[in-house]
Amino acid sequence: MKKILLTIALVLLCGTTMAQNVVTEINTENRYTLECCSGYAHSTTRFIGIANNGVINGQSSTPAYVTFEKGKEAGSYYIKVGEKYINCDGTNLSASTEKSTAWILGTVGNTVTFKYPGSTKYLNNNGTSCSDGTITALQANNHPNGPNASNACSTWEMKEYEVSYLTQVTASD
Repeated sequence: MKKILLTIALVLLCGTTMAQNVVTEINTENRYTLECCSGYAHSTTRFIGIANNGVINGQSSTPAYVTFEKGKEAGSYYIKVGEKYINCDGTNLSASTEKSTAWILGTVGNTVTFKYPGSTKYLNNNGTSCSDGTITALQANNHPNGPNASNACSTWEMKEYEVSYLTQVTASD
């Protein structure tokens, strides 16, 4: 009976957990979520992910797990969701198994931005397009009345995602 109670307690305390630490620096060994807390559906928590046919979507209520690969330029990263990369043709986003856009990482306060290289465009509009923005306006883009679009989001809260699994422990009676 003690073993059963101990196992139940360990599952509750040490089972699958999500560590939700907000970060502004990327470790390519870790997995993350990208969250826009305002914008779509007026302050509903939304995460970036991939929708039907490889369309980038930042309107999911379920977190997609994002990984990063270093780009050639310092401070640039390829963003990967599952097996697909988030790319931009200068306006629209797409998801592809081929990587073509190494986004420039930036920060605004406690949030991150992803700038399209050589432009004033950012991963924006809840993750559905690559739109113009300026550093001073990016924070406002988290709100429905932001400068780029009614549901704009150029700044993202990036959180680490870690999973720890229960280690089988036996106790003597």
